[in-house]
Amino acid sequence: MAIVSQDFLDEQCRSKTILKFSRELNLAKFLEQSNIRKARGIGVLTVFIHLLSVAFSGKSLNQLLDSGELSGKKDVFYRFINSTSANWLKFIRLLSASIIARLKSFFSDCFPVLIVDDTIHKRDRSKKVELLTRVRDHNDGRYYKGFRCLTLCFQIASTIIPMDFRILSSVLEKTRINGPRTDLDKRSNAYKLRQYATSSAFEMVYDMLRKHMGMARHVLFDSWFSKPVMFKTLLGMGFHGIGMLKAEKGRLFRYKGKIHNLDSLFAFAKPFIHRDQGYATLGVELGDGTPVSITFVQDKSNKRGWLVVRNI
Repeated sequence: MAIVSQDFLDEQCRSKTILKFSRELNLAKFLEQSNIRKARGIGVLTVFIHLLSVAFSGKSLNQLLDSGELSGKKDVFYRFINSTSANWLKFIRLLSASIIARLKSFFSDCFPVLIVDDTIHKRDRSKKVELLTRVRDHNDGRYYKGFRCLTLCFQIASTIIPMDFRILSSVLEKTRINGPRTDLDKRSNAYKLRQYATSSAFEMVYDMLRKHMGMARHVLFDSWFSKPVMFKTLLGMGFHGIGMLKAEKGRLFRYKGKIHNLDSLFAFAKPFIHRDQGYATLGVELGDGTPVSITFVQDKSNKRGWLVVRNI
């Protein structure tokens, strides 16, 4: 009697789950609307499902093709991935909007928020990658070859759904290691992606949020994005920004008619920090008079330490 391996059972279960997912959310429709097509050969949905299964298999595309677990040739998949007309950003927006609509109906009593974050995509061994640049890791202060990956997510209850992203190089041409392709049609989606890559992170944050108006009213981000211009721009767009603050030199606020930094503001808030709640909020103003709230949170790991959250 033949023995059925656990890997075979896992693959069967994974394939059934992916097929069910594609049917319920009508992925074929989203691919068509995003201009993701194939002229001939294997169907576009089949190729996409194969690539999706690769992400959950723990193996590379080459390994699956060499072992015969995937049908087709390598060129089929690489042409599909590298298509200059495919609008993958639109596909992700359509797919995430469909999933979020279901989540909102399920978690109707929960409070949704949008989250903006960036991470480093390191490519230290790369030399000829298009638009390769040097990016600074804020955790260790070192520079690495690679890109910044800017992501916009939707969170409701304990569920997070990625909604949009941008792969960023450097705004300054002199800091880029390699330049962009020059043979692309300026009307193509590939050309637009390269325009995004050389734009500032703040511009891309605003651009992503404009495409997702109405999903949530509050936007969360870390201290790197917590600039006065960020809060004021979000307010003008109809969002409420919530971000961490650092006690940087020159970061001043007006409180009771006088100018204060975060350290002096904490002196006002400290008597109101209750032991059980562990936080206190002050209403202050930015330099141009824009009203904001600053919340001081007691750091549980350090009795003398505190964290600052600003919202508008």
